[in-house]
Amino acid sequence: MSEVFIPIVFFVTMGVVIYYMLRFRHTERMAVIERDISETQLKYLMTRATRGEGVPVMARIGVMAMGIGLALLIGNFLGGENDGQITAGLIFLFPGIGLWVLYVRYEKGIKQGN
Repeated sequence: MSEVFIPIVFFVTMGVVIYYMLRFRHTERMAVIERDISETQLKYLMTRATRGEGVPVMARIGVMAMGIGLALLIGNFLGGENDGQITAGLIFLFPGIGLWVLYVRYEKGIKQGN
């Protein structure tokens, strides 16, 4: 039963995610048409949004990967009865701490003018 249930849930979830992505894109385009924004203004808004002002995306992905790797490493060393629960908790804890530290360092750099 569970061998069949997992792929079904996966594909249904992916379908829902794709549906909402397309729906958001459609509503965004309808809002642009409704407000009568010119093509040059739209290009400016889109490049500004995709330019990634703030912490670079690759830095965020790197911090997340390091946090997950560190969580798995520490979870393997902390064996015992609650091995799975400890690892699952650490997988959420360490990337969160890493992203928080990255954010604090970024904000400190902005305040100092870097």
